[in-house]
Amino acid sequence: MLVFQPNPLSNSLWVCPDYTEGTHGEMCACRRHNRQPQHPRDQRAGISRRRRTGMPTNRTKLFLLSFLLLTTLIPDTVFGQAYSGSLTGVIKDPSGAVVPAAEVKLTDVNKGYSLDVKSDESGRYLLRSLPPGTYRLSIVASGFRAYVQQGIVLDVGQNASIDVTLQLGEQSNTVEVSGESPLLQTQDVVTGQTINRTFANDLPLVGRYIFDLVYLTPGITRAAGRGVGSSADGEANNFVANGGRSSSNDVLIDGVTVNLFGQHGGFNSTIDVPSLEAVQEFKIQSNFSADTTGFSGSTAVNMIIRSGTNSLHGGAFEFLRNNVFTANDWFNNRAGVKLPPRRFNQFGANAGGPIRKDKTFFFANYEGFRDRQPSTLQAGVPSAAMRNGDFAEICGAGFDATGKCNDSEGQLWDPYSGVFDPKAGGPVRSRFIPFNNLATYQSPGNPKLNGTPFQLPATPGNLINPVSARMMQEFPLPNLNVGSSNYSRFNNWFRSVSNAAGRNQMDFKIDHIFSEKNRLSIRFAPRWTYYNKVNSFDSPMDPYSQGHQKYNAYSFALNDTHNFSSKTLLNISLGYITNPVFGGNGVLPEFYPDYDISKELGVPEYLKISGAFDTPAIVLPNSRASGGGTNLGNQPWGQYKQTPETYHLLVSLSRVQGRHDLKVGWEGRLHRISFSQPVAPAGVFGFDFNSTSQQPSSGGGDQMAGFLTGVSVPVGWGSEYEVPLRPATQSFQYGGFIQDNWRVTDKLTLNLGLRYDLSLNRTERYNRMQSIDPDVASPLQVPGLPNLRGGMVFASADHRTVTGADYNDFGPRFGFAYRFTEKTVVRGGYGVFYTPPRNAAIGNVGGSFQGFNQHTPWFTTYQNDGATP
Repeated sequence: MLVFQPNPLSNSLWVCPDYTEGTHGEMCACRRHNRQPQHPRDQRAGISRRRRTGMPTNRTKLFLLSFLLLTTLIPDTVFGQAYSGSLTGVIKDPSGAVVPAAEVKLTDVNKGYSLDVKSDESGRYLLRSLPPGTYRLSIVASGFRAYVQQGIVLDVGQNASIDVTLQLGEQSNTVEVSGESPLLQTQDVVTGQTINRTFANDLPLVGRYIFDLVYLTPGITRAAGRGVGSSADGEANNFVANGGRSSSNDVLIDGVTVNLFGQHGGFNSTIDVPSLEAVQEFKIQSNFSADTTGFSGSTAVNMIIRSGTNSLHGGAFEFLRNNVFTANDWFNNRAGVKLPPRRFNQFGANAGGPIRKDKTFFFANYEGFRDRQPSTLQAGVPSAAMRNGDFAEICGAGFDATGKCNDSEGQLWDPYSGVFDPKAGGPVRSRFIPFNNLATYQSPGNPKLNGTPFQLPATPGNLINPVSARMMQEFPLPNLNVGSSNYSRFNNWFRSVSNAAGRNQMDFKIDHIFSEKNRLSIRFAPRWTYYNKVNSFDSPMDPYSQGHQKYNAYSFALNDTHNFSSKTLLNISLGYITNPVFGGNGVLPEFYPDYDISKELGVPEYLKISGAFDTPAIVLPNSRASGGGTNLGNQPWGQYKQTPETYHLLVSLSRVQGRHDLKVGWEGRLHRISFSQPVAPAGVFGFDFNSTSQQPSSGGGDQMAGFLTGVSVPVGWGSEYEVPLRPATQSFQYGGFIQDNWRVTDKLTLNLGLRYDLSLNRTERYNRMQSIDPDVASPLQVPGLPNLRGGMVFASADHRTVTGADYNDFGPRFGFAYRFTEKTVVRGGYGVFYTPPRNAAIGNVGGSFQGFNQHTPWFTTYQNDGATP
């Protein structure tokens, strides 16, 4: 019998830790400890490889304070662009002798600013921190004709080389080289594929999803099961690079990461997916330099957003798809249903230009789409007679004079007449229900229940549970093949719907040139995505719709470069990204905001303790379900809410000393996740045919009849009620590196580096975590086995972590580039890299929280005898 206990904890033994934690109190039986209880059944956690280590409670304040210190102590420095490249070369005279002190000027032909350096005593010049773009190179030296080379195109992160031979003569005479010059990359061992705007716009793309272009790169393959197009958002880095693990690749936009830690732990998700029109170019690169590619695999996507220039440019576009151009499908035609609306519009506009010529530039981009997605829904629903307790229709062979079905598989049996049979593995019942009519049949109940509140009242129809009867009215009536030979009670309802989805996203970018020593870039990119599924049953217990679903994202990047001199450069990058997700508030908040499940359905008040505004989930395994495996009510795991965040700070100092280009730096990332995804926010209750069958696995029965009686048996569908934990975790990552790009000869360059990454253990806001420690004294006292070791340990204010950190993540990097001829360069490298850790910030699905989730199972038989409801 479907009986709701007055206390959800009454059938469970809960154990609270023996210490008092902070100030946050969860609703539980151990409120005086301000801690959620721990159920013995849920004491499941991973075993730490190291003993727990404490973490300072003010680490967050120190991390954020470093932002302020860097911006206040160095007001003239501006933030370095990790996506930038460099241009170098050796200047010689006609005899091959080097030319020192030559004046070198590199001019951005679109923005108008220029950079000036002089060649050193070896004739070498080096221009660093160059954003992708088109440049003009000018060289002047005493006794030589001026040299000008036009059309030099630098790609994202490209370190190029142009050697120049000057001709003798007057400076007033100029040697000019025009046309785009293909550049050899002789300064590092970076390999990969560069995708520029022209290339990207000329290729067909499903949904104009720019990250699908990464598969044009050799060595990049799709992860198993990954889709294509904009529907794959969040999976931009979910590709396999040269055999590495998917979802471990970093994605940098304008020099800062746009990855968030996944709530399961151990992988990254890329959330900031810019519009195709907003991207200037990007490169999928495998890098063996120590100053890049940390906290991930050896591959990164390095992307740059378009900037404004001295000329005003803009554009607009729209792509259209409409159901008026589409034929109806076979299933709709068979059911006599028209094709539902299918409309897709993807549109946008952008503009860029000068705010102040040669100084300040802007670029703005907007893209939106509106998508009406058709869907065909089918379900098994009760007939009008079933709602009133009459299940005669399941007996197709007819009844004898006593009301027993002539086919044993079409007969219902009284669930209160069962006796547990260990050989059969469940209850065996002795009383059949005449004519399968629950409304007219009066069950005598079970003698075990005499004197308890669970005994049935002595009235006809006493098998019908009033809560179930009320819920059953929320099903729609059958409308598929009714009255025909093809009718099936397990699939007798059909509806064609059209769901609304859409997105609005923007990119704003400002570039400002203070001087040839200072360049500033700021980007802000908001995105608003929604998906609204219709209420298919037009009911508060619709199993298909999850209401208004929102998947927003906000990304920020600040970059700037400060040259102290022609030899010393300071770079700093600052980024932030967050992804507030409301993956389904449920049907009630969207369509029935004043609905009270206790008043409307008769369920007890404690089913609202979870704080999730939702209805119970009813699962009928043999009937077709219109949504998520649930036949009626909420979808388990359907209410999905999270707010992950990543803060990123990168500082590096570069110095050119002779043939050495030295760089040292530090990188820090702060990750946070606030997460909620309850399995059974208002309870999950399963019913199968064996609730009303004669034998545990045969002999008639019907799952809809079992639902109406409110009876389930242990061998049926598992059921429970949950008061979920909503954890808020964070973790820090720190990295330091030293890199030397050593130009050994004019033909050979070595890249020598060492990187150290440290991923610290996650902490939870209120220390609600636990793990198994094999070294602690066991609380179990077993005769003959003294001094048992191993037990559950909990985080506390003194020991806030329950996982082990790896302090040995040293990553040596080595690479070489050797130029055989003017057209041939051979590169190679070696490096050690570390993929995303599993000890970082996660949601509650990732583990370590089982002791704080309240899961109360539904005990379906009296005194757990396996037979008596």
